[in-house]
Amino acid sequence: MNDIVWGNYTKDELDRQYDQSTLVPNTGELMEINAQDSARIRSELDCIQNISYGLVLDFALAPKVSLDEIVRQNRAAIAWAWHNADEYGWDRNRIHCLGHSSGGHICGMMLVTDWVGDYGLPSDIIKSAAACSGMYELEPVRLSHRNTY
Repeated sequence: MNDIVWGNYTKDELDRQYDQSTLVPNTGELMEINAQDSARIRSELDCIQNISYGLVLDFALAPKVSLDEIVRQNRAAIAWAWHNADEYGWDRNRIHCLGHSSGGHICGMMLVTDWVGDYGLPSDIIKSAAACSGMYELEPVRLSHRNTY
């Protein structure tokens, strides 16, 4: 399969570009370091735990869930934070959206949400955003193995 499907990439080459395990071979080791560092920080700092959403959002990952579900989870989390701000002493007028990689794409999706029509929330619920290194050109994703999930 040597046909060019997008840019200068064959399908196999495009698939490799979206396979982080080939780009970062020690992913497992880095994830373990992240888990250890996170546990240490939680033990050293005051933090709110055991609520549906904390101060930083988490979401299920593909391919276990669809991209639509990931976006829905993040929208629901922002709505939940806005509605529960008083209980936790948060300022609901200071919600900002930041994301890197897949989070960058999700950040962009938060910015195009119809907050008024879909959630009954202010249209300017998100006061600022920084979407970094996200997948904004979705055509190569559609042509790659990632489109199967």
